[in-house]
Amino acid sequence: PFYSPVVYNEDLYLNWNILQHAGGMAFADFIGYYYRQHANSTTHRPLKERVLQDQIFVAKTIRSSAQNSSLETSAEAFYYEKLLYLNSMILRQAHSKKFTADHKALKQEIRQNIKAILKNARLSKNMKLVALLTCWGGVFYHALCRLMLTDRR
Repeated sequence: PFYSPVVYNEDLYLNWNILQHAGGMAFADFIGYYYRQHANSTTHRPLKERVLQDQIFVAKTIRSSAQNSSLETSAEAFYYEKLLYLNSMILRQAHSKKFTADHKALKQEIRQNIKAILKNARLSKNMKLVALLTCWGGVFYHALCRLMLTDRR
């Protein structure tokens, strides 16, 4: 049996752990994973502290387990994308003030690693721009998140 320390993002946690133990992989050109979303899914509900903490835990776990491996650059890119996503998720909440401490912690982590983010070859130019806006966009970036990103209100 598989134990997951998280309730949310458990599928990603499970998939990552399975891949760590795989003896090899093959590529098949087909879509084999369908993600079903509905109006009452976690994706569309207001953010909860547990959702945020579980996703951060999974991202940190993936990042740390990929250190000094061929997947390190990709895992770092994933980690930073996840932080940027979670930060934008907080900013688009109607009750974003409830997550002020989390927002500050994410923003600080992104700021401390901005050089690594900008150098990461696996991150798109758009993600690098989002990182810069996260660090120095202030109320403009907050308003942009609220205007442009409409889920989880």
